[in-house]
Amino acid sequence: MAERMSFAFDGSAASVLRKARSRIARHGGRLTGDETVGNFEVMGVKGKYSIRRGKLTITIVQKRWYQTMGMIRSVVRGQVEEICGGPA
Repeated sequence: MAERMSFAFDGSAASVLRKARSRIARHGGRLTGDETVGNFEVMGVKGKYSIRRGKLTITIVQKRWYQTMGMIRSVVRGQVEEICGGPA
């Protein structure tokens, strides 16, 4: 069921990670990891991420049965746009 999404970004991995960690925490989730790889869990969605050469790759590994991948993709894309400051 894994779903992978990739996004290019400008700026530092540290900045992207700091913003993502804060946003996920505000929604009752948690993000663990560093500026290269890690895991997250928020609102019933579990996943992992990797950051390499200005590219953020997010892999969704588990979701609730009623959450569609289309809905999750849309939310992730919107959050990444806000975190990275531009269209994902």
